[in-house]
Amino acid sequence: MNIRIFLQLGRISNIPTVWTNCLTGALLSNSFILDYRLFLLLIGTSLLYISGMFMNDAFDFGFDKKYRPSRPAASGKIPVPTVFAWSFLMMLSGLSAILFASTAQPESNGLFAALCLSILIIIYDWKHKNNPLAPGIMGMCRGMLLLTAGLVYSDTINFQLAAGALSLFAWTFGLTLLAKQEHIDNQTPKWPLLFLSAPLFYVAIAVTLKPISWLFLGLLILVIIYTMFLCRSRQSKQKIQMVSLLIASFSLVDGLLLAAGGFESAAMLAGLMTLATLQLQKSIAGT
Repeated sequence: MNIRIFLQLGRISNIPTVWTNCLTGALLSNSFILDYRLFLLLIGTSLLYISGMFMNDAFDFGFDKKYRPSRPAASGKIPVPTVFAWSFLMMLSGLSAILFASTAQPESNGLFAALCLSILIIIYDWKHKNNPLAPGIMGMCRGMLLLTAGLVYSDTINFQLAAGALSLFAWTFGLTLLAKQEHIDNQTPKWPLLFLSAPLFYVAIAVTLKPISWLFLGLLILVIIYTMFLCRSRQSKQKIQMVSLLIASFSLVDGLLLAAGGFESAAMLAGLMTLATLQLQKSIAGT
């Protein structure tokens, strides 16, 4: 398998959003220490994400043959059994990295959370087509990703960590509902935007906002307004653009959560990761 096929199958352009999810979970645990655990977490969760993307293409082979024939497996560039094999290898490797990260904290529940995340990934990839529960399962994947990072450092889920996980769940739920319209030739319904707004309402109501929080709040409002505009389009190209932007905006949600939690430097880093994701998506499709 050449590097280009690997990058396409793994949707590597979206990896910066995984990193900011990890950083957010670790910091919101209120037990974060900058040590080797963060590096192992970034590696482990990245491998779990890439594993899920590989598995998605393997299970979606028939759908992609019809609607996305340029995808590596659907175009015959790589056999489906090979994609499955790489997927499970990376999942095991990712779990191993998180296991090592968890050993520093005897009461850590990080590995248990990572196992739950892996199960959710498999269930989603296996049964997401025509499944009304699929957006919820995908939402749980992102929420569990944040919890995995937090539980590597802490043995309990505090309010901030739980609220962060629910915020990512809501954003992912709305995004997935919109993404299901990618290949349908009609206008995209706007009601999923309510779920995208949930993290904004949480922060605005539950937290005393600082100037940097208002910055991220404003950026996310602009993203939602632009998404509302793109929902009117019947063109697949613009729908894909909409979904790619919403994926990149995971890091903006992280930035908002971090800013609200008082981690201003980390919030600015999350903002930069949004730009990095958008730039990478120009070379490697994010969907």
